Amino acid sequence: VVSDRAHRLLLPMLAVVLYIAAAALQATALDPRLALAGLRWAFPFLLPFLLVSHVDPAFLGRIARTLAGLFLLHFFMQVVELFFMSPWFGTTVFGLAARVPGILFIPNTAGFFSVMVLFFALFHMPRGPLRSLMLWLVPASVVLTQSGTGLVVMLAQGALVVLGANRSLVLLPVAPVLGFLMLLGLPLLTGRGSDYVEVSGGTRIDIFRDLLMASDWFPSAFGVTTNTAASFAATFNTGMDSAFRGLTVDSTFASILGNLGLVGFAAFLCAAAAWMAVLVHTRRVDLYGATMIFLLYGATTIISETFPMNLLFGVLGAYYLRDVYLPSLRPPLPHGGRAKAIPPAATPS
Repeated sequence: VVSDRAHRLLLPMLAVVLYIAAAALQATALDPRLALAGLRWAFPFLLPFLLVSHVDPAFLGRIARTLAGLFLLHFFMQVVELFFMSPWFGTTVFGLAARVPGILFIPNTAGFFSVMVLFFALFHMPRGPLRSLMLWLVPASVVLTQSGTGLVVMLAQGALVVLGANRSLVLLPVAPVLGFLMLLGLPLLTGRGSDYVEVSGGTRIDIFRDLLMASDWFPSAFGVTTNTAASFAATFNTGMDSAFRGLTVDSTFASILGNLGLVGFAAFLCAAAAWMAVLVHTRRVDLYGATMIFLLYGATTIISETFPMNLLFGVLGAYYLRDVYLPSLRPPLPHGGRAKAIPPAATPS
């Protein structure tokens, strides 16, 4: 029997669907392909509502093993590219290809994939040789991508696991200082130049500021701040008569602002605040880790358009929504027990 909380979940789901549908209909007047780009961008945000009663720990375990297999292929390709790829992203101090992306196209996305593999290995894979192999190879993979966000997220995940849920909370007061020190060290850790943080971070801040100044309360061109629309614009001149002419964003938060307008972005902030309030009281390291990955990578990429991480976050969102907010939807085990998540390891080993 679905609980009262599940019924209350229908209202925000319906509000999100109706808001996106109205925005998509308005965008159709500019170009139907623009509306389709927005719907493609929005789909992963709807996945948690659609999958909330279907994701259990066993399913996440199967995903973890599948990701491990894909990662082994990914890491093998990185090693091959390190020695034989054309130095599209420059060379290392050893004369080898820099920022090798493996089976993916962009190094930042490759780093994102690797840290998601690490997350699933830590929290949804039982101890054993495969899990140990992932914990050894993922750091090497992230280093090969030279992704600053990947390095930060990987180190933060390790800190969360080592400290545990209760002690992790003590990091909150000192998080700004630790974050600032980590930013200072990124140019050295990534080998991407002393102006790396200023160029990468400063550009994203400028884009968000420009969007904030130009945004309407209701989106006038839903779908325009997506990677799909940027590709359409280059090929078909789609949506170039919009308020965001020629603007390409590369962060989830800027894309939410541009696609959903000020009202949609304000609703996202309210939902984020509610999630954070729940987060502090859960005392769950895995939930801390998933949220941290979303926040940090959300600042450097459009998560809902980054495959396969967009679908993985939709699945994780459904799992945590059910496990934390709707425990009555947990499927019973065959012998009458309750399904339990694999407990996180005390140390990443």
